[in-house]
Amino acid sequence: MSEGKGSPRPEEPGERGQQMEGRVIRAAHEAGVPASDLLLLERALRAATRPREFGAVAMPSDHPAFLHPARTVLILLDDLAERDGWMMSVGALAESRDLQLRVPDETVRELFLGSRPPGSEAGPGITTAGRALAWWEALPVPDWRGSGTPRDDDLVELLVSAPEAVLRLVLVEALDQLRHAHLWESRAERIRARELTERVFEPLAPRAHPVLDRRFAWWLRRIGRGDNRFA
Repeated sequence: MSEGKGSPRPEEPGERGQQMEGRVIRAAHEAGVPASDLLLLERALRAATRPREFGAVAMPSDHPAFLHPARTVLILLDDLAERDGWMMSVGALAESRDLQLRVPDETVRELFLGSRPPGSEAGPGITTAGRALAWWEALPVPDWRGSGTPRDDDLVELLVSAPEAVLRLVLVEALDQLRHAHLWESRAERIRARELTERVFEPLAPRAHPVLDRRFAWWLRRIGRGDNRFA
């Protein structure tokens, strides 16, 4: 059965997804990210966009959750001066708050490793891909909803012992979630965001990067503790 005229093929984003990809890829190119990494980053953004654009409920293009993959990459690129396209690709795919928007592990594995069978000849690219996949698989999911799993203390312990790249990815993704927490309808979830920041994100930020340290401290002081919507 053929698709209707104008319908994107499964591997292609729609117009909004293309706009999101374009801005990030241009910024990464201007920052000097290698061409091979740009191609990977484009594919990662495409994979992250699909559940937002073609999921059960289509999101408007200015919805914070729709823009989350691109903004996460831009924090890595602009604030942390990250130039590793593999790390930025993991950042684009990361989604800790709305699990319906998470890219399936199988898709991520295919994206990073392609169709190479286990035990195939390992060159530098495959080694790098394996490292990126290990980062993805090590990303914990903070308890944004207050379910009690994982416990905040356990999450801190896990992140303290995690590779620096994993800690940075978790904090950058969380920072972008927090940027629009004041718009969340649920007061309980806003309060929970402040608690997570107090107990997990802000204490660990100095370990990850000076910019993250400043930004989490600012958010907690001005928003988390300074805005009555979080009380």
